[in-house]
Order: sequence, then C-alpha cells, then structure tokens
Amino acid sequence: TQGFRVSMTNPAEIPTDNHFYFLPTSGLTLMAIEPKVMDTSEALRLYSPNKRHCFFPSERRLAYFSTYTQNNCELECLTNFTLRSCNCVEFYMPRNKTTLICDIGSTSCAFKAGVDLTRDFMRQKIKKIKVDNDCNCLPSCKTIDYKAEISQSNIELNEILQVLETDSEEYRNISANFLYVFFKDPDFIAMRRGELYGFADLIA
Repeated sequence: TQGFRVSMTNPAEIPTDNHFYFLPTSGLTLMAIEPKVMDTSEALRLYSPNKRHCFFPSERRLAYFSTYTQNNCELECLTNFTLRSCNCVEFYMPRNKTTLICDIGSTSCAFKAGVDLTRDFMRQKIKKIKVDNDCNCLPSCKTIDYKAEISQSNIELNEILQVLETDSEEYRNISANFLYVFFKDPDFIAMRRGELYGFADLIA
C-alpha cells in the first residue's frame, strides 16, 4: 500500500513504530493532537523508584541520550543487547563511532536479538521470572506524549484546481494529500502523581 508515514513524538525521543500514523497518497487528512502530560510531586523523591514506579531525570542516566524517557531507555537496552549478540547494531540504533552497523548477513541475528529481549521482558512481567537482561526501564516521572485522532476524506483535485484557476491538464496524473495538524482543544489538563497519605497523616 502506498502512502506516507507521519511521526508524532516527544522531541527528546527517536520515533518508534507506535509513533507513526499512515496517510494515503491522496485525500484530505485532519489530525487532531491531544497532549498527555504527567508530572510527579517532588515529595515522592523520598520513595524508591520501584515504589513510585518512575525515575526522576537525575536518577537515571543513559549513555546515548541526554534526556531519560522510557522509550529511550528501552531502545538503548535493545541496542546494547543487539551489540552483545551480533557485534553490530541496526542502522536506526544509537551508537558510537567504533560500533558497526549490521549488514544484510546480520539481519537475522539482529531480529532474533529483538525477539529474545522481548521474550525476556514478557517472562519478567507476566511470570515474575528474574532474567539477565533486566533493562529496568521504568517510566519517567515527568512525561509528555501526544495522541492523534485522524479523520480522512476524498478530495476532487480537479475542482480545487479550477477554483484556483490552475490548468488541471498539467496535474491530471498527480495525487495530492492535504494534511491539517491542529490541537484538539486550546487547553489541556496535566496529570500529577502524588502522595495520597503521608507518614504524618497516618500518625495523626
């Protein structure tokens, strides 16, 4: 199927498959963007990351990214695992100047590395089995994500060209897709992770 892929992601992250939206080669596409913002109270720093289920930016450093996010952490973990398994990384993965990019002969090895890491992750989450490849990629305590609602319709290019007083014969075999991107609402409500009852509240 022919078309375009549009990425909608946090600027601090490399786009992954779940960040892409597919658009046809012709038609009208409306993309309504809705930000999803999560903040965390500073009071929760008293708890361990595993208890609050998130990392503050200063608590978790990554080798290839200046900003910690769960997606960046998972990609870096996959990169390191692929490098250990295949002595190379995929072209889209972060790397240093000495790291080799996997060629066609290493494609199956890189694919298997991704499958193995996903399997270990599922075993750890579902069966609570401790695995060697624990990425420890908790969500960030301060996150921003974008969700998009897409609506599409057909357009009559010839009629548009006539309105614009443009010779339609010149563009007879051309397909056009008009993409309009806008925020769904002028305002949005951010969510905040906080402490429901503190130690002092329980004593009182």
